[in-house]
Amino acid sequence: MSDDHRVHAGRFILALIFALLVSGCAIRLGAPFKTDQVHNIQVGKTTQAEIVQFFGQPESQGLKDGRPLWTYLFARLSLGGTAKGTMLSIEFDDQGVVQSYSYVPY
Repeated sequence: MSDDHRVHAGRFILALIFALLVSGCAIRLGAPFKTDQVHNIQVGKTTQAEIVQFFGQPESQGLKDGRPLWTYLFARLSLGGTAKGTMLSIEFDDQGVVQSYSYVPY
C-alpha cells in the first residue's frame, strides 16, 4: 500500500472513530460493493467502463499525479469501536485503463 493510501485510510479511520464518539451509536459509511469482482481487475487491460460494471460508481473520484483515482469504500464501526470494511483504490492511465490498484479489507 502506498503512503498516500495509508494516509487516506488513517484519516478515514480517525473520522470514523470521531463520528462514533459524537453520535454515540454504530455508524456505516459508503456503500457495499462486490468484493468478489476484485480478481477481475487486470492492470493494463481493465477500463473505467468495466470497473463501473464490476463495482458501480465510485464513492469518490480524484486525481493522483494528474491521473484519475477512484475509491470504493464501505465501513461499519460498532459502538464497541470495532471497524470492519473494505477499501478499493484504482489509478487509471491517460486512456482510462487501470494503471494500479489497492484492495484492503479491514
